[in-house]
Amino acid sequence: MTRLDVENEIIKLIKAVVGDDVTVGPMPLGSKVDDIYRFKAAAVWVAYEGCSTKPNRTIGVLSQQEEWFWSVLVLSRNYRSADAAHSDALHLLETVIGAVAGSRPGQGCPLFNKKRDGLVFRQDRVDVVAYEAVFSLQTYLRR
Repeated sequence: MTRLDVENEIIKLIKAVVGDDVTVGPMPLGSKVDDIYRFKAAAVWVAYEGCSTKPNRTIGVLSQQEEWFWSVLVLSRNYRSADAAHSDALHLLETVIGAVAGSRPGQGCPLFNKKRDGLVFRQDRVDVVAYEAVFSLQTYLRR
């Protein structure tokens, strides 16, 4: 599987457990970065974050272990109150973690691991509460 294939599988896993009122998709990047905040009640954006590698090894063939990382940004907006937006964002974060952590992006693939999660503080966007969860996947590539 390619990194894009895995990213699409993460999006499918999340779409399967959230309501239709939650926007889910690949993170808007580049000239579309402002689209991150174009949603009604909540959004979940997914983006490949990078990888870490281990030294090459020869086991019959030259291979290298990599750990691929995806950032999942969970955003919530609730016009009733900041407390309601915070509660909504935490609930959505738990739903996303439950959908992705321990799942497989495909048959025979390793499990997704949750590496970390936390608050994303944006002083310029006080109308939105955001959390990020980072998931990883162990891969072995022939070199």
